[in-house]
Amino acid sequence: MSIKVFSRRSAAFTIIEMAIAMIISSIVISFCYYMYLFINGFAEKYRTRNRAIDEYYLFSSTLQRDVDRAELIKDTVDSSRFELIGDENRVLTGDENRVSYFFGQNFVVRENAGEQDTFRIGVAIESVGFVHDSLNLVEKVVVQVDLDTGRVHFLVNKQYSAEQIMKAEEYKKDEQIN
Repeated sequence: MSIKVFSRRSAAFTIIEMAIAMIISSIVISFCYYMYLFINGFAEKYRTRNRAIDEYYLFSSTLQRDVDRAELIKDTVDSSRFELIGDENRVLTGDENRVSYFFGQNFVVRENAGEQDTFRIGVAIESVGFVHDSLNLVEKVVVQVDLDTGRVHFLVNKQYSAEQIMKAEEYKKDEQIN
């Protein structure tokens, strides 16, 4: 009886082949990871910019709507706060006839009926136009908004009738008495 020895090599990868495969796969994985970080950072900048633009549109449309509904717009001495006053027939919003806007450097606070809305945008009042200086009645406001894409200027304008100006004079007399 004879013993047969098979010296057949099994089909497997060598250590060198495995090392090369691991190096190639680590290069591909690290490339994919850095592409993911790059795309994610780009998407985050895009979302941040769009949030600021959405906040700007919400602020400008809310302010314009309140101005359109207001009977009178009164100003403070430093133009950091505006008060929009409705009449008994036209309620601005909610149960109150007064809406006030306070302009900070990086925000605007809108207050109505004890509720506050905050718009988180960089805002500056460029100029305020009055019907007559003694009435403290605002006719137009030019607002500058700083966005990531640049500065945006918009004009809020209020047309007054003679009746509304006469009511403003009555408000002023009432305030002087109180």
